[in-house]
Amino acid sequence: MNTDKARERMLKLLALARRGEGGERDNAQRFLDHMLQKHGLTLDDLEDQEQPSSWQKFSYGTSMDRRLLEQVLFKVLKVDSFKFRQGRMSFEVCVTKAQHIEVELYYQAYRAELQSVLEHTYVAFVQRNEIFSDLGCDDDKPSRFTEEDLEQIMALMSAMPRTQVHRQIGHTGSSS
Repeated sequence: MNTDKARERMLKLLALARRGEGGERDNAQRFLDHMLQKHGLTLDDLEDQEQPSSWQKFSYGTSMDRRLLEQVLFKVLKVDSFKFRQGRMSFEVCVTKAQHIEVELYYQAYRAELQSVLEHTYVAFVQRNEIFSDLGCDDDKPSRFTEEDLEQIMALMSAMPRTQVHRQIGHTGSSS
């Protein structure tokens, strides 16, 4: 049975299980439970699908943010593709209000964590490749990183290869 027909049948069974009487209601609930199990769904999944969908706007700041937002949509919608309408630094996707809220919740949490990881990766890269200056360095200044942050940075550094730079033009320190 194709999934649209199965979903339609489950929605009818759900309505009958809620509004029916006696044995009719019990049979509808039993068949509904069987179909939900067969298709690997829960009642929450079915009820979420029952909510009306509308075009909801999702905004992002960078191309990396957009990629993250798309991944969150794949996760929440449980799909491997979706239709969207492109805007400037945003796009619209047809989702339920509950899905919109869930996407925004995940996106904000993942985005904050990704920013932290990217900052740690940058610091590890600079340290690993020794591309920093000692000029103006104030060793008495307290670190903006916690002990846990520093442990993560050190782990990143140890897993990161050094970047090899091969000079194409000879360099001498004096002029002739």
